[in-house]
Amino acid sequence: MARPREAMISALRRLPDFQRLNRAALAGHARIFIHPAYARLVNSEPIVKRLIPILIVLFVVAIGAMRVIALYQERADIESSAALRLSLMAKAITGDLAEAALPVSLAQPSEALQGQLENALPPSATAAGRVILVMDPEGRIVAMAPRDSVSTPRMPAFK
Repeated sequence: MARPREAMISALRRLPDFQRLNRAALAGHARIFIHPAYARLVNSEPIVKRLIPILIVLFVVAIGAMRVIALYQERADIESSAALRLSLMAKAITGDLAEAALPVSLAQPSEALQGQLENALPPSATAAGRVILVMDPEGRIVAMAPRDSVSTPRMPAFK
């Protein structure tokens, strides 16, 4: 009795259309399918080589533009946060000075007004070098916090 492998080989040899796989012939058939795409690639290679530096420059410009936009947005956020914080602090101080038991007179600097200002300030009002000034309508400073900050003799009146 024939071995199974040998039986299969002998059966395949009996088939008239059977051909052994020829690697060279297969490579030729694959070349037929690949040739047009490969030819287009070879023809477009100089264009692609010229486009690479341009694409790199465009990428760097796009990254730079995104960074500029991000920095601008961050600056705008910081500005709006600072304006909001300043507005809230001014409203708190104004409200506390208006509700004080002693009448507030802006006619001349006084220790009572200075004490009321220091009591009305939130805990971190003078942090980061911030100076709080209370001015009369003519632009003279009547109270300031902190007391040891540099004082200016006269500030222009805001109109």
